[in-house]
Amino acid sequence: MTATRRIALDTNVINHITDTPGLLDDIRLAITRTGFILVCPKMVRIELEKTNDATRRAALLAVYQALPKEEALDAVGVWGVSGWGECRWSDGGPVHGLTFEATKTTGTGGTGDAVVGLTANAECDVLVTGDGKLNGVLQKQSARCEIWTLQQFTRFIDQCLRETGDQ
Repeated sequence: MTATRRIALDTNVINHITDTPGLLDDIRLAITRTGFILVCPKMVRIELEKTNDATRRAALLAVYQALPKEEALDAVGVWGVSGWGECRWSDGGPVHGLTFEATKTTGTGGTGDAVVGLTANAECDVLVTGDGKLNGVLQKQSARCEIWTLQQFTRFIDQCLRETGDQ
């Protein structure tokens, strides 16, 4: 069913997993049983490291480190934001049909959102995000990857566990 599905996580998904008791364990079990692959663009870790509250930052990074995942090079680099060696520098043109400027949402995190969205669209089958603006921008541009809400992701994990005999 999900053996090769690649699912990218936005930064806010790490918050959701951190705040939902048992979800990290359920995700690990679902991956073990079904073989889908979680992917985190490098930008996710960069954004988590910028969390102001030290206790919260430690909790988020602990969950991030505990997730069985692949870390993907960001599909685009943004000077002053992207980590050196953690992105692909581009000429500013479209990445799999989407552009950085059209994907960038307004407000806090817009640059990171664009990087995560473009990377998911280039590398994965699905992007999970709790950000309605990013969801809307990607759908408006006809992203090739599916876009799931946090609730859809949680239901997917539950379905994986039910279909493999648990939950």
